[in-house]
Parts: sequence; C-alpha cells; structure tokens
Amino acid sequence: MNIRFPAEAIERLTCRIISGEAVFFVGAGFSLDSEPNTSARLIRRLMARFTAITKHLIDHRQSTVATGLCEGLRVTFGLDREEFSNEPLVSEKVIESLKKDYYNINDWVSNAYTLLLDELHNATREEMCSIQEQEAQLLKYYDTTPLDDFDIATLLKLGGASGKALFLETMGFTNPKVFGGDPRAASTQEAVESYGERLRDRYFVIARLAREGLAPLMLTTNFDLLLEGACRAAGFEFGDVVQTPPAKPAAAYDRLLVVARPLDFFERGTAYRAALLMKIHGCVWRYRQEQPTTERLERYLPSMVFTYREIQNWRKDSWSRDMITTLLRTRCIVLCGYSGADAVIHDTFRTVYEEILANRAAVVAPGAPAIEVPPEKDTLAFFTGEAGKGEFAGLEILRAGSHAAGVNDLRLFDHPNYLGIQFSPKKPGMPQLFPTMDELFVWIYHRSLRKMQLNAIRSDLRRIAVRLLQRVAPADIEEIEWKFLSLCEDENEKAAKWNQSEDSRRAFAGITAWTNRFHVALLREFALMETAAQKQGSGRHVQEFRAPHHYFPLTDRPGWGAWGAVVELALRRMAGSDEERSTGIGESVFPVALVAAKPGLFTRTAIVLRGPGEFRIPRASVPGVYRRIHEWDLTSWMGSEITPDGTPAARDIWQWSFMPKADCQPTDAWFGESDEPTRTGVPDAGQPVTSSSVRVEPASAREAGV
Repeated sequence: MNIRFPAEAIERLTCRIISGEAVFFVGAGFSLDSEPNTSARLIRRLMARFTAITKHLIDHRQSTVATGLCEGLRVTFGLDREEFSNEPLVSEKVIESLKKDYYNINDWVSNAYTLLLDELHNATREEMCSIQEQEAQLLKYYDTTPLDDFDIATLLKLGGASGKALFLETMGFTNPKVFGGDPRAASTQEAVESYGERLRDRYFVIARLAREGLAPLMLTTNFDLLLEGACRAAGFEFGDVVQTPPAKPAAAYDRLLVVARPLDFFERGTAYRAALLMKIHGCVWRYRQEQPTTERLERYLPSMVFTYREIQNWRKDSWSRDMITTLLRTRCIVLCGYSGADAVIHDTFRTVYEEILANRAAVVAPGAPAIEVPPEKDTLAFFTGEAGKGEFAGLEILRAGSHAAGVNDLRLFDHPNYLGIQFSPKKPGMPQLFPTMDELFVWIYHRSLRKMQLNAIRSDLRRIAVRLLQRVAPADIEEIEWKFLSLCEDENEKAAKWNQSEDSRRAFAGITAWTNRFHVALLREFALMETAAQKQGSGRHVQEFRAPHHYFPLTDRPGWGAWGAVVELALRRMAGSDEERSTGIGESVFPVALVAAKPGLFTRTAIVLRGPGEFRIPRASVPGVYRRIHEWDLTSWMGSEITPDGTPAARDIWQWSFMPKADCQPTDAWFGESDEPTRTGVPDAGQPVTSSSVRVEPASAREAGV
C-alpha cells in the first residue's frame, strides 16, 4: 500500500495554529515509545503485588479474604476458563486479557488492595521482606524496575482511600524510574539531564508553539512529566511569579502554570500571558508533593482519575468537564496519542459537536442550499493514528466534528483530518517506515514557522531592513516575499509526494533541518545578541541560554524572524544549489550551514553564525568532519560600521537573497577561501579536517566587549 504523507491535512492544521485556535489534547499513546508505561506494564505491576500479598496471606495466615479475592479476580475477569487455569497472573496471556478492560481492573484492584491492607495491618518486617522477594521473583523476567516498599501504617490512615494510594504507588507514581524527570530542578540543564532519552521532538514542538503564544493551552490525560520537561527546556519558568535572569531575553509567554487539581484551576486558570498545562486526570509531581502528609494526600487522591467509576463521574468537580466542553465549542482540538475510545470523554466530544450541528441546522431555512465551508474551517478536530488504518473512535469524532462544521459528504474511513503515522516495527530487523509521530510533529512546526516567517516578511521586514541597511526599496521586499513563497511552495509540492519510503525521510530531513535546527538556533543568537546590546554585562551570561532546546519565539521578534528568512535565501543562493553545489544544516547549538565552497568538493565547509559570548567557538559545538569551519560574526550587523573579515555585511546578505548573482559580491572570503591559511590554520586546504583541529580566531566585535 502506497500511503501518502498527510501534507494537506497538516497545512489546514497549521492555519488553525497560526490563528491561535488549536489546542493539543495529549493521550497515553504520545509517550509509549519514550516512557513505555503501557497498560500491560502497569497492570503487570499490579498483578505482581496482588499475587505476592495474597499468596503470603494464604500460606502463612490462611486468610479467607485473600482466598476469596483470588477466586473473585478470576471469575470477574474471565480467568477461570480452562485456557487460563495454569497461567500466573503476570503472564503475557493473562495481561493481554486484563488490559482490554483497563479501567475495570484498576477499579477492582484498588478496592482489593484496601481489603488486603486491612489483612496486613500487623505484618512484621520479615513478612514484608518476604512479600517484596516474591514480587521481585514475579517481575524479574518482565520489568527491570522493582516495586517500591510501602508503609502499611501510613496507608491505613487514609481509610477507604488506602487501596487507591497503594494502587498508585504500585504503578510507580513515587518512582522516578517509572515516571521520570524533574522539570523543576534548580537549573534547566539539570532538568533536561534528569529525563535521559525520554524527551522527543514531539514534546519540543508543542513547547515551542506554546512559547510562541500560538497554542498556550495544552490538555493531557497523562500523569507523566514529559510535557513539563520540554517546556522547561524551551525556556519556560514554573510558577506564578517569574524570577527571570537578567541575561535571559524577554518573551511574552515565559511562565508555565500546571493545573493538576481543581484549586489550581480556580487560582491560576485565568493567568494572563502564561501557558497552561491542564492535567485533567492528575499529576505524578503533585501526588509526590502531597504524599508526605496524610491529610494533604487524602484531599488530592480524588483528583487522580484511574478507576471505572472515576471516569464515569469525571471527577466530583465539573471544572475540567466544563472547560473541555467550552473548548470543543470554540477551538480546534488536536488529539495526539489519544484514541478517543474512553466512553465518557468520547460522549462529551460527540454531544458538543451534535449540539453545534443542531444550532447550525436551526438557522438554515428548509430547502435552502447548503453553505459552502472553506477547507481550512473544516477543522474542528484532528486525530493522529496509524497510517493506513482507521481507528473507529477517532474517526467518529472527526466525522462528528466535520458534520458540526457543515460538511456532510464524508466516507466512513479515510477522513481528511486523520494524521497518519507509522508505529515502531513489530518485528526486529524491520525498517521504520515514514513518518513517525516525531516526524509528523516536526513538519507541523516547519509549516507553522514558515507561515510565521512569511507573516513577518510582510509586516516587519521593512522595519528591520531599514535598521540594518538604513534604506530599502519596497520592490526589494516584494521580490524577497516572492522568493520565499516560491521556496515554501516547492517544499509543499515535495511533501505532497512523500510516502513511507526512506527517500521521503531523507527529503523531509533536508527540508526541516532549516526550521527545526538552523532557524531555531539563529533566532536564539539574534535574541541573545539584542539582549547583550541592551543590558550591560549580560553578554557574559548568554552561554547558559545557548542550549540545544532553549527557544526564543519569533512572535516576540518578528523583525529578526523576517531577517532569518532573508539569511536563508542568501545562503541557499551563495551555496549555488543550481551549480552542482549544495547547502545543508549541521547539528549544533549554533546555526551552522554546510556548503560546498567550490563546485566538485565532496567535503563541505561549516559556516557558523554566532552572536555574543565566548571569544572562541567551542570545538565540540560543531561536531563532524569538514573541509574547514568558518565563522560569521552576527554582532557586526547591529549597527557596526566595520564588518570583520570573512563575514558578509547585512547589505551583502540582502543582495544575495534576491538580486542577480552578477550584481552580488563574490563569496570566497565568506566561505573562508581567500584567507584560509591565516584564519583557519589548515596547512593543506584540500585535506578534510575535523572540527577539533580547527582554531577560530576571535572576532573584533566581540573583543570590543559587545
């Protein structure tokens, strides 16, 4: 099957994102390949503890309660059939059966734990050690993270809620190896490092869009801390009062408020210019904060939605239900890793969309022609699901949303707002097909940034150009806009032809490297450069914000966003892509363009664009093997009358972005060609060198203390 990349659907989605109408609704499927807390893993942990406790009580105390619970579990969930007669409760076969009724088994086990804790009220330390050993034996072939010890006396103080608390601890709510990361660590670097390899591109894309103020409201049913980690990496500060470091460039959306209980919502739900992460089923971090005090934990436990009855009630409080209902009426909901199969939330979606449809029908006269709906408005919902498949619950939500928008001619499958992704291969050795969830989200960011850049060219390019060049012609700006539009159209035409192949992945990587790496880094350099110029002494501290995922929004600096588009156009033309040369993007904390400085060269030159800070480029910051590493000093564009040797002036960048090449200055010096022996120290320019062998001299502007 030749499955096409959902380029058209993403184009409609990004129109909604740019309009500030999109809300990302993140479900469990969004994190399964980064923090694999599958339903199977969590239920197995529950079953291991249940088995260990009941076996101990039956063997050593002849407990009729434990015996009855073991029998009741098998009867209630169909495990008394012959096919399960010899299967332990942690076996693959049993777990596969139990996970079909995830909320039901959660409810049952939570209540069972309450009864078992009463039976264990006078257990000795030796008995608890015996139970722990049994748990470890049961899990050793399945889970490398052991179950945490639990304090019976403390749990019993919770009364009827004791079983739910033990249930949450058993699943790993207190264990960073199960639900990892510390987004509130003392420094951003410590916070990011605490996640290991858990954070993926998809989280950073959502964090960037929130930082831009385009999608500052995020919803999730997940308990994990992954979105908070990405937001901290992107530059958000946690809490109501921001203590912004003086050297940090200002951003309109600089705070992240996490709502994980009703009181959080009432106190913070109306915060101005703060991104809000609404965790409607509760939060691991909040649970850990409340856990040390029995009274506080008892108050918070109802906010943790896990059981069948809790899902039905959707909490005792109506704040989250009412909020989602309002968002469904007014925003475009993007379901990410959320199947929509949950009966209560699914019914909420369908009910609201049917309400909108009924009101739409009431204002259309009988027999009148249907109102034509523009394609970009048929986007009340989007859904990520497996490419080439049709997830029933998700498709039904999409169909209901389209009907509410006034569109009736829809098939039962292949909805235009279904964003198909490829999951990890089921068998070892099989190739990973394109696109993954991360690649899908990187393209969402790519198209969103391209739209922001285009808007910035139209609104702010003249202002920044006059600042840098003193004088510009309106016709020049029109020509640059046309060049940029042509680039975007070419990218979209290529994306529309992509399929599951590795060739499509390579083409995707080449295009998105400009936005996902180069422009993110370039915006960061521009922001740091501006801050260093405005705040005396801040230039010495910018390095802490020159981090791989630290994000400075284009919406806060649209002029520099427009100028970044000009820089890209100029670099592409300087590199002579149409003359057997090419340009690519390097992986670095700095914006790095890789160019073949002369036709026929295999090893490319790394052009590093950098602003204020250290006098030398750290060698490890430009990894790879290059013909040379050459530096452009961006600080010279900030009104300096002298441009350092080897750096093009702002006027040169402007001319190269759109003028005929015959009217532009030669690029040899800017690619390190004309002064190579003195600037790079490379004895034989024809031999490839590694970045570690290249010494980059300090730029005069930085020596002057900019």
